[in-house]
Amino acid sequence: MLKLVLILFSLSSILFGESFQVKISQCIPDWMHTQIEKDLAYFKDKPISLSELDRIYKDKGQYLQAAKFTIRQCQVFVESDSIHKMHLTRVQRYKDSIALLCKTTGLPDMTFLLSVNDGLNLKEGVPIFAMCKKKSEQIVLLPDYEILGERYQVLKGRNIEKTEFPWQYKKTKLIWRGSTAQLWTPLTEMHLPYLSRVKLCELSQQHPDLIDAKFTIFAQGGENIPYLRKFEGTKVAFEEQLDCKYAILIDGNTCAYSTSGWKLFGNFLIFKPDSNWIQWYYPSLQPWVHYVPVKSNLEDLLEKLGWALTHDDDAQKIAQACRDFALTHLTIEDDLTYLYFVLERYSRLHFVP
Repeated sequence: MLKLVLILFSLSSILFGESFQVKISQCIPDWMHTQIEKDLAYFKDKPISLSELDRIYKDKGQYLQAAKFTIRQCQVFVESDSIHKMHLTRVQRYKDSIALLCKTTGLPDMTFLLSVNDGLNLKEGVPIFAMCKKKSEQIVLLPDYEILGERYQVLKGRNIEKTEFPWQYKKTKLIWRGSTAQLWTPLTEMHLPYLSRVKLCELSQQHPDLIDAKFTIFAQGGENIPYLRKFEGTKVAFEEQLDCKYAILIDGNTCAYSTSGWKLFGNFLIFKPDSNWIQWYYPSLQPWVHYVPVKSNLEDLLEKLGWALTHDDDAQKIAQACRDFALTHLTIEDDLTYLYFVLERYSRLHFVP
């Protein structure tokens, strides 16, 4: 039995390698090219000091939660002494994904720093890879570790890419479950007016027929604020959430990338509050094409939900465009393709000792 499993695994790896090589041998998709060129533009005419990379890793690795990756002759070496143990799985996911690229397509020799913090927005004078950033021109975006682990495949025994979620059978309700973590700071009662997740839960209590939003995890001090307990709820299975028409991508500490974009595959009408935090694919998302924009404080969320209720056909078109976007931007092959091209382009920069 074990021998059969190993044979099937080897066969699937070969088939993946062949299909992936075909994919990257084609022209880089325009959206990938645009974002990668933008992220690397600051360093196009600036030499990058390898000794400075090493210094930053040694002096600031813990603060940045940065690992040092080296690719040499298609072997991947990682230094991660400064990484908190809760983040080591993130480092391992990147190592596994890069090793897969080295095995199937090959990558040039290079050294780089990768922060596995939820997000990063610093300027250190050298490029640092990260999963999420604000507007720093020195941070280079990568697909996050969850999507590289296909965490968007949230359905039991079914492929979310191949499963249909018929709009006409969905409930006209916005569903959300999540954590109190927000603003990347220990929470106190003084923070409550600034927490959009709290505002969402308050709207849920005021309009229970339209919004179902609850906290299932109390974190960053949220567990010590009695007011938040009134919004506590049970977890809702992904299959049940997918029965609703509306979903929201609401920031936590940074982007709402937990389970990496599964909502974009679900034929939801996505409501996305304004945010300065971006991931690698965000600039390709277009308001009123792929999602409905909402103010960061959610003051217009009820108005936008009202629009959706009275413009159901238009809402369905946006939901379908969002799913089509996910199927052409966020599948595992797309994620690995992006990872390949951003590393390959990075390796072409000018490095000095």
